[in-house]
Amino acid sequence: MQNQTINVFLAGVGGQGLVLVNRLLVRAAVLSGLDAKCTDTHGLAMRGGGVMGTLRIGAKVGTSIFAPGEGDFLLGLEPLEALRWSHMLKKGGTVVVSTDQLRPTLILLEQLPFPTDWRDVLSKAGLKIKELSGAELALAAGDYRMINVVMAGAISACLPLDFEKLKEALRASVPEGTFDKNLTALIAGRESCR
Repeated sequence: MQNQTINVFLAGVGGQGLVLVNRLLVRAAVLSGLDAKCTDTHGLAMRGGGVMGTLRIGAKVGTSIFAPGEGDFLLGLEPLEALRWSHMLKKGGTVVVSTDQLRPTLILLEQLPFPTDWRDVLSKAGLKIKELSGAELALAAGDYRMINVVMAGAISACLPLDFEKLKEALRASVPEGTFDKNLTALIAGRESCR
């Protein structure tokens, strides 16, 4: 990886567990011998509202913030939120997105249609798309609420993280007694994006 810093933007809907994803990935990066910084809207978004975060991983990272157009990856826990924040990626960047639609507050309150052309818009913007059903994989692992861990596994396949250190970070990040199910979810997401 040399002196390259990898910029990741995370987007989802309040209540999906984006904060856990960000903290898990930062912990895994540090355990893997890298420097990492993150920020998120923890406490600022209500359930159902949009949430976002940033993550930077490298040999030496000065700040967690990066400018629009500088992102390498976007992790979308929900497709509309991924679309909304796609301007954060550079051309040729990769969007790792769960195809499961949650109706964000704006769509519910304003009764706007859910944009079904999100794939086309992302492709036309010069972005690569890796999509999976986080809900389907989480249910197969034993709990729908583990969509966030599935998606952490999916993006981890794109990042220079030692898998054993990622598992160690997972054990430290999830409630006691849930590690095995969460590990199944993490592996399912990771394998879906290889």
